[in-house]
Amino acid sequence: MAQGVSRRPPSRFLLLVLAAALPLLLAVVLLQLIAPAAPQVGPADLAALAPVKVRPYLPGALAYAALILVHLLACATAITLAALTLRVGPRGRAFALTGLLMTLGLAIAILLLRATSDSGFAALRVSYGGIRDLLAASGAAGELVLPMAGPLTPLALSAYAATVAGIAAVSLTAAAAASQVWNLYGPQRLSEEDAEARLCLVNARIRRCAYALSLVLVTSTVSASHFFGLPARALARVNLDKPLIPPASPALLEATQARLAEMASELTFFWAAVYTLTLIAAVGIPLLLVQKQAHEFLEALRPPERALETRRRLSEAGALSGGGEQAKMLLAFVAPLLSAPVTNLLQAATG
Repeated sequence: MAQGVSRRPPSRFLLLVLAAALPLLLAVVLLQLIAPAAPQVGPADLAALAPVKVRPYLPGALAYAALILVHLLACATAITLAALTLRVGPRGRAFALTGLLMTLGLAIAILLLRATSDSGFAALRVSYGGIRDLLAASGAAGELVLPMAGPLTPLALSAYAATVAGIAAVSLTAAAAASQVWNLYGPQRLSEEDAEARLCLVNARIRRCAYALSLVLVTSTVSASHFFGLPARALARVNLDKPLIPPASPALLEATQARLAEMASELTFFWAAVYTLTLIAAVGIPLLLVQKQAHEFLEALRPPERALETRRRLSEAGALSGGGEQAKMLLAFVAPLLSAPVTNLLQAATG
């Protein structure tokens, strides 16, 4: 018996791509609203650092550079997989163009905000500007905070490159997943065997994209956590062999270091939660639509007894809820959030 599927306008599925940006936009709005209560750099922190000149190196700088490289590699892998998936999907160019435009728009917006000033923009001030000011005040960052060309510094370049690469990976992965969901609503009529095979194939492609994007967001969480913790690491290496210049004192430095470590932990958890929601928006919703289509396919089978064996096969393939495949997918979705406390514990253990 041939299984027909309804045809829907692709514009509805293009909205799935834009939905992937909602967690980021909501996080920016939330930070702007709660900026007075959000953890950020205050005058007391800079006052504690200003008289202190730590040893002329930044602890953790090499590890941060390595984490950025790992993150960029993960982004390149996810982008490549998304591009290959878009090539085999229907209307792949339309979905790819939507993802590219979203990446370009967000990248330009961040660049313009960074070029003007981050003092009035809470998301940049809390997540980047304050860390930069602390590192500059400590004297440990050296050339990392010195301009290379205009206002651009190596620290700003690394943060911007990692952010834009992550945005591109999210946007194109969301585009690839949406194009595959659209594949289920194609106009052709298929036999039951072909319809089942297409369900399994679409589900497998989206799941591969989900695993790749989960890796991207985990590496983003880890590298961001290390970045947030750089000021506390710098204070831990203060040269106490020389007398401190008032108002600096060992007690003040210890208190400031504890506050900076707490701030880094809170920022890490906040962005890890945003990354988890981004993963759900980018590939979780398309996977739910695949499950919905799988249930409709099972309900249309005649006689109903045939649905039992088909349900088993679809469950084993991960197209239905339950089973080992779904457990692995759930772990991938919460991996960015789980990586936050693990990273914070490692940061505290290594000092």
